[in-house]
Amino acid sequence: MKHIKLLGILTILIIITEFVLSIPSGMESFQEGMEAGMQEATACKNNAQTPLPHPIKVTVQVSPVNAPLQTVTLNCGQNRTTQAVYATDSITCNISEPASHAILTIISIITLFPVLYGVYSLIRLLICVSRKEVFSRRNCWWLRWFTYSTALFSLLITLSEWILERAALQQIQLPGYEITGIDKTYVEWSSLFVMMLLTEIFAAGVKLQEEQDLTI
Repeated sequence: MKHIKLLGILTILIIITEFVLSIPSGMESFQEGMEAGMQEATACKNNAQTPLPHPIKVTVQVSPVNAPLQTVTLNCGQNRTTQAVYATDSITCNISEPASHAILTIISIITLFPVLYGVYSLIRLLICVSRKEVFSRRNCWWLRWFTYSTALFSLLITLSEWILERAALQQIQLPGYEITGIDKTYVEWSSLFVMMLLTEIFAAGVKLQEEQDLTI
């Protein structure tokens, strides 16, 4: 049981560390979104243009098609320079946010509370396991809550980014380049499905343990 306790402590520390490290990134994205809206409104006001409704900043991946070759000057040292060809593979710009993306974003924010409770449930589960209280319905409930709340949040993020990608492909036109997609959050769906499978295996083990106890 000592190695399980050690792994549990490491798991809790990793989850807390990842959550703390994700806070600055989330705040930065929120600030960039606000600045993008303010810049869009200012630019449209100065140029007497129709403001972009609900602007949101997005980074799209592009592939050159008929784009002219561009060069950059490289310093080789000893007062020598050379020219090197480069290509743009991504750009960041503002697009009009779809209403469905805004709705999913709000739902995702609300889903953060069940996710946080899921992390709390996992911590309680690991504490019970360290006390040799393994096969119980309470532990099964806590494990299911953590697993499925995480899967739901990942699904919402994936759907919202897919909607944003469709909108970017429709709205952005870049001469000489083909837009191939947007920067997305990497979700390991295989790992999530393995987690769900192991969770249900654990639940089946709890049920079998209860049936054996009743038989005895």
